[in-house]
Amino acid sequence: MNVCILFDTTPGPFGGANQFLKTLTKELNDRGHIVTSRPTKQTDVVLLNGFNYGPNKLQKPSKIAQLRHTGNFNVFGGWLSEEYWSKKDRRGPAIVHRLDGVAELVRGTRGPADDVQPAVNKYADFTIFQTDYCRISFDDHSSVVPEHFTVINNAVNGEVFRPVSNETIESTPDTIKFVAVSWSANVRKGFQILSDLSLLPGVEVAFVGNWAEQIPVNNVQLEGTLDSENLAVLMQESDALIHAALNEPCANVIVEGMATVLPVLYRDSGGNRELAGDYGVELTDDLESDLARFRDRFPELKQRLLSNRSSFLIPRVVEDYISAFERAVEIRNSGSVVVG
Repeated sequence: MNVCILFDTTPGPFGGANQFLKTLTKELNDRGHIVTSRPTKQTDVVLLNGFNYGPNKLQKPSKIAQLRHTGNFNVFGGWLSEEYWSKKDRRGPAIVHRLDGVAELVRGTRGPADDVQPAVNKYADFTIFQTDYCRISFDDHSSVVPEHFTVINNAVNGEVFRPVSNETIESTPDTIKFVAVSWSANVRKGFQILSDLSLLPGVEVAFVGNWAEQIPVNNVQLEGTLDSENLAVLMQESDALIHAALNEPCANVIVEGMATVLPVLYRDSGGNRELAGDYGVELTDDLESDLARFRDRFPELKQRLLSNRSSFLIPRVVEDYISAFERAVEIRNSGSVVVG
């Protein structure tokens, strides 16, 4: 299959979508599919990501209308209106839209992304929600209610995010080394919880990403931003992952941590429980109690992660993505999706 993943990835760290789409591209290429970042005359299907087509590159609905009706994605799409392109017969490829979640719920304020995603989604033949939470949040808080859709969780490259080769299940370590990750410095990522946790005895907290300046660091060890390979090494040197973000639809870092066999201390918000509920302990208002429960369950959670590690890896989801692409092509060829 000839697939266009319309997203300009960057080799450095830039959020979960950037990491996932790089991993998906590699897996599709390894399986013999042709993958491009822009549509060509041979493109069968285009995968759109949320509201952007790369770091700091916001989608323009008129360019997606151009893509749908002509197969092109260029500067003329931004100059001419959606109405102009929509009057043309459809000659473009099938379109699949991978939704990132309702941006206002994640960020705490409304922004351009909240208008762009619904405007783009109406041109899609098929929609991929990353979690059931993602699907429900769009249903409740936006006009995105696609007719054709599925739910596919994120997954990671197991050759990068993997446990140490001699991983064994022993007792809970006396000092638990937690790692936390956030590209965004938005306080809704849970920085205060990380700061408070770092003050408890028997705990170390390392943070990768951009720290919120208004939150005291306390004993958190700031590691700066790391690429995937160096983040994977730090995870291998850690015992557990803490993820305290609010309303994240499908945190890629949770999957990266679980693929590295790190039990998760998580806030029950967004899609966090959906991903980590069987492999972690929920945060409450009592961190000391949470930590005690986490210590008690640590060996059990570690063993469960080892036994089910393959479910966090990209081969699990690539078949689902290929099925979604094939379904989108069928729908496009049947003409059953009509833009209202």
